[in-house]
Amino acid sequence: MQHALQYARDMGRDLADKFVGMYVNHWTLDYGDKGRESIRRFLGQAFEHGLIPHRQELEFVV
Repeated sequence: MQHALQYARDMGRDLADKFVGMYVNHWTLDYGDKGRESIRRFLGQAFEHGLIPHRQELEFVV
């Protein structure tokens, strides 16, 4: 918690603790193959719907 509070932008400890509890989980450490595939699909659909100008070439650094 102490480390996270450095980046909390004047957020109180109780609210920061709630935020961390909601958004920090096993996916935060490594979203793995499933997470990388999700990002590929998300960006592919964004391209297909005209939300981004070209299909993205992705390189994941692990």
